[in-house]
Amino acid sequence: MNGSGSVITGTQLFTSRTDTYSYYAVPVEGRSDLLLVTSYMSNRNEKAGTGMNATFAPSFLIQISADGMSTKVLDTVLAQGTWTYDGKSASVEELVGNKATSELTDMKIGWVDNKFYVDNELANGYVYDYINTSYYLFKNGVRLSGVQNYANSYYYFDPVTYKRVDNEIHQDNTGKKYYFGNDGRVKQGQFAVNGVAYNFGNDKTYYERGFASGYLQDVTDNNQWYWFENGSKYTGFRYYMGTYYFFETGQRQESKWETAWGMKYYVGTDGRAVQGVQIIDGQAYDFGTNGTFNLKGTANGYLYSPSLSTANGGYNWFENGKPYTGFRYYEGTYYWFVNGVRQNAGWREAWGMKYYTDASGRALQGIQIIDGQAMTLVQMVRII
Repeated sequence: MNGSGSVITGTQLFTSRTDTYSYYAVPVEGRSDLLLVTSYMSNRNEKAGTGMNATFAPSFLIQISADGMSTKVLDTVLAQGTWTYDGKSASVEELVGNKATSELTDMKIGWVDNKFYVDNELANGYVYDYINTSYYLFKNGVRLSGVQNYANSYYYFDPVTYKRVDNEIHQDNTGKKYYFGNDGRVKQGQFAVNGVAYNFGNDKTYYERGFASGYLQDVTDNNQWYWFENGSKYTGFRYYMGTYYFFETGQRQESKWETAWGMKYYVGTDGRAVQGVQIIDGQAYDFGTNGTFNLKGTANGYLYSPSLSTANGGYNWFENGKPYTGFRYYEGTYYWFVNGVRQNAGWREAWGMKYYTDASGRALQGIQIIDGQAMTLVQMVRII
């Protein structure tokens, strides 16, 4: 009909529009020049590639020229998933259009003589404009602007475009600042907006009291948590919920060495500063148990370290923080270790002599039957 088959195209970047596809054109009964087009929306109120909030898209009307050689998209938007249209029915919801649309439908729909109509009545309250993807607030067909009280909350509507403002801070004529969230409602409490933390109080007055400090969410950054000091993202240690955490530009750090006050610390997988004996990257460290959390030195002895080896209940021998190879005296006898792991039944060689350890890893002495032969094993008296 028009050379390309295209009846409607999008002019926005793919990253900013709500994706639709699979357009389906339905003839309008009694009107050979009209087609009702509905489609499937894959990403309602989301950027392309995110959200995937699938639904029907709002339907619209296509008018075919008298010669059948061109099409025109009428300035109308019908309810989502509309499949039939008689041009007059008052049951068609949220039909947005202009005076020409009203003439087509024999109803006052959309903007007529500078007043906005919905289903032949002056608009009052919230109206969503599918064309501009924005909310407006109407009173007797007139768009309202500024701060408005509606549905038990306050909203802000731009004085120029009249669109509902979301995710922005606005200052009134008294100099007080307010934040309107992603649903348009005014918000209270302590939180961050665009990387700066504010205190909007908790007494339903909503105005900004100043900057805020602490572990707070940034409502404009996917509600991510950051540590703020006097409104700014903080770098350093802070005490929170019974322990210390380290933050870099407000972001909690995990599984890392950190230096502060001339000493070294380690924060674990949960971000908490560790204490006691810890195995880090295969080495043993002592962070003490007196609540100071700083590194005291390397650790020695038979230490629980399943990250090194889970054999023998997860205990392994360390010397100067490193897994040890050789004999070590422990709980009344000697044990043989290889890279920290206790070795059990088998022959061992040390100091030019031979030894045998049993199934529990203990060095044997006296007469022993080993592999069917009787042997005398002298007591190990060498000082290790």
